[in-house]
Formats: sequence, structure tokens, C-alpha cells
Amino acid sequence: MTTLLVATIGGHLTQLHQLAPRLRGVDTTDRLWVTHDSAQSRSLLDGEDVQFVPYIEERDVVGAAKALLPAARLIRERSIESVVSTGSAIAVPYISAARALRRKAYYIESAAFVRSRSLTARILWSSGANTFTQYPDMVGRGWDHRGWVFDSFDAVPVEPAPVPTSMLVMLGTSRVFGYRSLLERLVQIVPPTCEVTWQTGCTDLQGLDIDARPWIPAQELAEIIGTVDAVVSHAGVGSALGALSTGIRPVLVARRAEDGDVGNDHQLEIAERLSARGLATVRTVETLTWEDIAGSTAWRIERPGELPPFDLTLAR
Repeated sequence: MTTLLVATIGGHLTQLHQLAPRLRGVDTTDRLWVTHDSAQSRSLLDGEDVQFVPYIEERDVVGAAKALLPAARLIRERSIESVVSTGSAIAVPYISAARALRRKAYYIESAAFVRSRSLTARILWSSGANTFTQYPDMVGRGWDHRGWVFDSFDAVPVEPAPVPTSMLVMLGTSRVFGYRSLLERLVQIVPPTCEVTWQTGCTDLQGLDIDARPWIPAQELAEIIGTVDAVVSHAGVGSALGALSTGIRPVLVARRAEDGDVGNDHQLEIAERLSARGLATVRTVETLTWEDIAGSTAWRIERPGELPPFDLTLAR
């Protein structure tokens, strides 16, 4: 019986892609992905069985309602036994349809939500779906913990640390929030001898003398990370996973709500957790230095031969 894996593009999809081989209790050898059409999803899911559906914005009640009947139809037609999602709004119609059709439904809250629940999480918890947090201190009232998308990574020291001559700057896939202050800081501190690849999203680049690309497909981005010495990124979950998966310990500069660079401070929270695990160097725009970036090459990221399971078998 087929398992349906559902996530919106960006960090949610990256997390589910990372977690898929770790899932226990559902059949992931026979699986169908549902997401939105983008350069990231086409690249990341190349070779997979994928159904692309119209994009649903956060808090788009009408869009989620319109997707409910197509979701139920797909679940019936493809004999879906289980639905697993990491959010965001796309999770609501597919998990809800699975519950209505008496199929198994599992919602894994994004690692971005460290101390709070997302609106999607609150809706799906009330639907009776199996709900999981990625943080043990957030367990309770129907929320279980089976693992963390970052718990398969370890930082190992490198001696001697190479001097970086190339780096990647990643600002994620947000279509709403730019991050010009970080770019301005980097233009000031990065020496001209370092070759920089800039992925800048929707950031306004006027007056900045950089050769940037708004979006880079996932596969190409992974290839670039594999060739550079250092990565500087906002503290988005997907961007952090991209660097860690390719063996680089990133320098994370979290967006802050008070600066208007993001809607809330979840990036500060995830950055704190990654720093505590030794998986990232964390700085603010004001404190970031070239020495921080150069020092990141003193570490490499490794993964165990056997990934820790994310066990769904004990869920109700």
C-alpha cells in the first residue's frame, strides 16, 4: 500500500526528504510525493513519483478547502494507506482527507518551531492525526517525539583548517522577506580573493556590486556546496540542512522579526539549537566577521553509516 508524502516547497519539503529514509512504521518503498511545482521540488524529487498541485499560501483557508476533494480523490485512486507531512498549509487538506477516509495520518512539526506550535500543527492536532514534535521538551497533550531532522549529523574537527577561497551565500526561498542587511555586511567583510556564489531570493540588490541569482535548483545548489570552502546562510531549516548534508558546518545569521527580515523569531531559536549541538557558527549581522567565516572550515560534518530511525509504529 502506498505512502503519501506531503510538504510545501522550501524547508518543509527538504525536511521530509531528509526524514523519508528514516521513517519506520510506514512503507516508504512504495511512495508518492505531493508538493508544489518549483525548481527545488523538481530537482530534489527527480526520479520520484510526484504529483504537483497548486500552491497554497499560509492561512489560505479557501485554497486549503479547495484542495480537500482532490486530496480525497487521490488517496482513494492511489490506494494510499498512510499520509505523512511536515507542513505547511498543504498538509491540512491531505491529512484531513486521510482522517476522513480512515487512513493513517502522521504530522511532523517543522524543526523551525522550537518553542511554539504552527497554525497547521494546531489544526491537525485537533483533527486527531498522529502529531510529532522534533524537540523532547515540547512533548505532551498528544505530541510525541521520535527524533530531530538534524540528529543524524556530527561535527568533526579538521586540522589544519583550510583557508577559504570560495564560499556560498544562501538566503533561502522566501518570496516575501529579503535580507539586504546581511548582504551589505558580507560585501564589507569578505576579501576580494574569496570567490562568492550569491543566492539571494527576493532581496533588493540595487546598488550592490554582486553577481547574484535569486533561486538555484536544489541539485545545483548541492553541487555548489560540494565545491566551496564555506557557507554563510540565514537560519532557515532547509538552508542549514543543505549545508550540513554536504559536509559543511555553516555560519548562520538568523533573520530577526524586529528588523523586518522575517515574521517571527523562529530562526533565532533553531540557530540556538544548532549552535548548542556544535553544528553551526551563529552570529548576528552586526557581529559577523571574516574570521567567523574562515573559522568554520575548522570543522567538517559527518553522518553515521546507519541513520537513526524516526519510528512511527508506536503512534495511535
